[in-house]
Amino acid sequence: DNDGDLVTSLIGNGQCAYSFYDKNGILSCSIEKAFNDKKTNFRKPLSCHLFPIRITEYKNFDAINYEKLDICKPALVYGEKMQMPLFRFLKEPLTRKYGEEWYKELEIAANHIQNKII
Repeated sequence: DNDGDLVTSLIGNGQCAYSFYDKNGILSCSIEKAFNDKKTNFRKPLSCHLFPIRITEYKNFDAINYEKLDICKPALVYGEKMQMPLFRFLKEPLTRKYGEEWYKELEIAANHIQNKII
């Protein structure tokens, strides 16, 4: 970008240039498709794998935040219908970033919070 930072190329000011709509009309990643189809051993960057989660790293902790975008609305509706919170949908990339033990602790914390709400 203008600041010299690495960024994802976008189509216009919208979706990622590496995205495509599959036969079911679901927006997907062509890099991840090629990886899953064993056509490349290159895995999409972690920042893309975590999308729409954004991580800001500080000295003593990471801030993990959801970036609310219109392009994600269909996925949010589907997630609610399936009763799947975003962190569970993103289990693979969160585990890729922080490891199995960290993710297990996240599950414990989420279950604890849910049990207090009910």
